[in-house]
Amino acid sequence: MILGNITRDPEMRTTPAGKAVVTLGVATNRRWTNASGQKQEQAEFHNVVLWGRLAEIANQYLAKGFGPHRRPASDKNMGGTGRSQKIPDRNHRREHADGAETGGCGKSDRQ
Repeated sequence: MILGNITRDPEMRTTPAGKAVVTLGVATNRRWTNASGQKQEQAEFHNVVLWGRLAEIANQYLAKGFGPHRRPASDKNMGGTGRSQKIPDRNHRREHADGAETGGCGKSDRQ
C-alpha cells in the first residue's frame, strides 16, 4: 500500500474503448536510524494509475496536496499493486519507471 501525499493533480483520459484512466503522483517518506544513530529520511515519488469508476472518483475528489497528514484527504487511502516498466524517453532511450496500479480506495483509520 502506498500512503503519502498527492504531488500533482489527477490527469484523466479515456482509452479508445471508452474506459477512464487517471494518473497522479504520490510522494512517500522513508525514515530510519543509521548504524551510527543518526536519523535519516528519504522521499520517494510514485506514479499511480487508476482505472474505471475509481479513476472517475479520484478525478472528482483528489487534488495535489491531499494526503494522510493533510486535511481534507486524511481519511482517504488507496490500495493496489506495485509495478515497474520501461518507458522510452523523448530520445527513444528506455527509462525505468516505478508505479502502482490501484484496485480500491477507502477510509483510513489514521487521524
